[in-house]
Amino acid sequence: MKIYKSLLLVTLFIGLTGIMNAQNQSRTEHRVQRLKEALKLTDEQTAKISEIITRNEQKATQEQSSKPLNKKAMMKNERMRMKAMDKEIEPLLTPEQLKKYESFKKEQMNKMRSRSEGRKFKDE
Repeated sequence: MKIYKSLLLVTLFIGLTGIMNAQNQSRTEHRVQRLKEALKLTDEQTAKISEIITRNEQKATQEQSSKPLNKKAMMKNERMRMKAMDKEIEPLLTPEQLKKYESFKKEQMNKMRSRSEGRKFKDE
């Protein structure tokens, strides 16, 4: 009976891990597609930016699973990762795309702020 329970738990864990990876991949593809449309990226730019975003999301997942952080520290790490990602993406863009990218980022930030309006992060 213990063997069956163990097998069930292992199967569930593997299944959930696969689902989480699929969700991350889907989110990454969605982000890349939005950037491609907003900035009118070439196929080469899209491929490079996709690699950068994928790498960034993998780092985020590793950090979240490796050490529990309070929300304030998580937000600080996220801002640092986003700045580093921007430094990698910006050289790939034309001056016109760079202006659109800055505008795109501000728009996304405003959307996030409006969704989280009224909520405060408490230091845990």
